[in-house]
Order: sequence, then C-alpha cells, then structure tokens
Amino acid sequence: MFYRFMNDGNIKWRKLLYAMNLQLLRKISRSTEAEHDKPVCLIIDDTDAPKSGRKSELIGKVFSHLEHKSILGYKCLTLLLSDGMSQLFLDFSLHGEEGRKPDKKQGLTDRQRKGTQSS
Repeated sequence: MFYRFMNDGNIKWRKLLYAMNLQLLRKISRSTEAEHDKPVCLIIDDTDAPKSGRKSELIGKVFSHLEHKSILGYKCLTLLLSDGMSQLFLDFSLHGEEGRKPDKKQGLTDRQRKGTQSS
C-alpha cells in the first residue's frame, strides 16, 4: 500500500505536507504551556545534493558555493519554520541548472546527457 501511495501521480504532495504541518503546529501549541520569547522565523536553505552516477533523470552540473566549483547533482531548496524549540519542514524542491552554453545543456556533453536518459 505504501509503494502504491508513493507512486500515485495524482497525490497533491504539497497540500498533504501543509495539512500535516498544520496539525503538528496545533498539537505543539496545545501541549506547550510555557511562553517563550524566541522569535518565530522562516529558514530558506539551498543545499547541494551531489550524485556520483549519471543515470538519474535531469541530473546536471550545479554550482556549489561550498566547494566553489560545479558539481554533478541537484540543488535542494527547502523552507523550514523555526520557533527556537522546534523546526517544521514546510516545503522543498529539487533544481538543476541549465548551464551557460547552449551546446552543453545542464553543463554536460551530448554523450553524458545521452547516458542520463531514463528509460
């Protein structure tokens, strides 16, 4: 049942994630009686998701600000809510980069791109 649920393309993942977070926020606010003076803030993070193989769909080279060079993989953009005591994972998306040269789409050669096509 779990795998059928995960493979269903009709599931509205963002709506499900938002509904779960809303329930968690309500439960946390009910169970927390002590007031705290810490600010509630949104955290936006772009994390490198390096990959070693080229057999992944839409994989390409992305610029890593940690390594100061292009690496093979994706960028994972995440949105978190933090109140100083807990963090809730609100949303995420995976991104690739097109690349600067039109003949090297996603920073890969034609041969490398042909190897990334998933069947």
